[in-house]
Amino acid sequence: MQNRDARNTMPVEVLSRRTIMDDFFVIEEVYLRHGRFDGGMTGKLRRLRLIRGDAAACLPYDPRRKRFFLVEQFRWPPYSIGEPGWLLEIPAGLLSPGEAPEVCMARELEEETGMRAEKLTPLLTFFSTPGGSTERIFLFTAEVEGSGAEGRLAGAPEENEDIKVRSFTYEEAFKMVWEGRIRDGKTILAILAFKDRILKGNL
Repeated sequence: MQNRDARNTMPVEVLSRRTIMDDFFVIEEVYLRHGRFDGGMTGKLRRLRLIRGDAAACLPYDPRRKRFFLVEQFRWPPYSIGEPGWLLEIPAGLLSPGEAPEVCMARELEEETGMRAEKLTPLLTFFSTPGGSTERIFLFTAEVEGSGAEGRLAGAPEENEDIKVRSFTYEEAFKMVWEGRIRDGKTILAILAFKDRILKGNL
């Protein structure tokens, strides 16, 4: 089977594919060959693909108070390798089939923080782990009214979510990124992109 994406110039030949796990995540095993930069083809390659689906995430900020709002919750994978298990992150969630990223984000923001977005602004779209996952993240900023949100407990009870809302000044958050106190990739990217936009006067 040949597949040539209009955005690419080299061929990809899928030799076989099968699903080896179908649970919360789907994992697919694929054998393929693809075009080389020297004009030839690679040998037979085995690749695994974690099929996760698209997600939306947003950085909530209150421009009147000049504060960001992050959520703190337990994450087993970091904890399992000796890292702190409770991470500071931006609100995020998986899109339902056919759902627009903006709709998903508005829902997840309210569910995880109790706040509503006064304005959602697209920031950028990126792949979280392109070497192994299909997950694409639509990243936004969300202008909010943050009074009373600090320390709020939130999350979906039916999903056993245990979330605490934390707030930081812009400068505190910028410093926390470089000190390694914020470890989640999408959160780091959102904060630094926000800083770039502020410095350029685009937000």
